[in-house]
Amino acid sequence: MTIAAVQPTLLADRETGEHFHSSSGQIVITANWQTVDWILYSEPLTFVLIIGRQVVSHQQIWNVHVDLDENRVTEISQRADRVVSETGKPDMIRADINMFLPNAIVIDSGSAIRWSNPSNLPHNVVGIFNQTAAETPAKIDRGFIDPGESWQYRFENEGVFNYLCTIHSEEGMRGTVIVTSPS
Repeated sequence: MTIAAVQPTLLADRETGEHFHSSSGQIVITANWQTVDWILYSEPLTFVLIIGRQVVSHQQIWNVHVDLDENRVTEISQRADRVVSETGKPDMIRADINMFLPNAIVIDSGSAIRWSNPSNLPHNVVGIFNQTAAETPAKIDRGFIDPGESWQYRFENEGVFNYLCTIHSEEGMRGTVIVTSPS
């Protein structure tokens, strides 16, 4: 679950130049969950366990509007459920409708993952790879993956890569790659 607060807007009076804040604000609450063959999973899986199986990502978003002067909620709106479904593919993560599918995966060191973007929006993969044997984490920033494009990265060392799409992270577009030694 992701909770993101949108702060009030800073406004300026055109005549006096005086600055003041609007009295309204917004909180965005996002719930994401994934299933494999209609069974909820909360622990990262390997590609071997999802290849050829139905992987479905669900997302629900609520916008809570608040009056900051009155300290009260003025409106709660719920967006339509977002659902992305795909047959699991080897070494492939789908970036689509503000979610990664799968959003958590375990791979062997030396493996490469390809992030594909079949959506109509650009997405990116930005994060920190905390390598087990390295003192300094590796910063990974792919930049934007345009619609219809893909990007591949090879993980040579063990560790954990937590990443997000900087455009859609408030809506829960985050992922994790756990890199282990080959079994």
